[in-house]
Amino acid sequence: MNLALSFDTNDLVVVDGAVQRVDEGRRAVQTVRNKLMTSLEGWVLDHSVGWLGANDLEKGYDLFDLELRARNIILGTDGVDRIVTMKLYVTNRKLMLEFEAVTQYGVIDLSIPFSSGDAL
Repeated sequence: MNLALSFDTNDLVVVDGAVQRVDEGRRAVQTVRNKLMTSLEGWVLDHSVGWLGANDLEKGYDLFDLELRARNIILGTDGVDRIVTMKLYVTNRKLMLEFEAVTQYGVIDLSIPFSSGDAL
């Protein structure tokens, strides 16, 4: 079941009392975005879920390692074929991930911010 999630709040989208559904393309975008918005140890039942922790943005961070982790998350998502471009940069302990990826359903173009101490 492919339920629509709001990009602003991540809540289910409800219109006239009915939960909205999405097509496979939108589902792929939602899945990639949600995986990238999940901080490391962000799920109580499985602490291996997530890709980026608050400690990752401390002094001496490894941008190459962060990029590899992001690539694994994106390419490990059903329907994603390849990454076209990816840019990661850190400013004042805030990581910005921008990427474009080709899926079986079209192109994903997303920017994902992550700040040290965010509760995602």
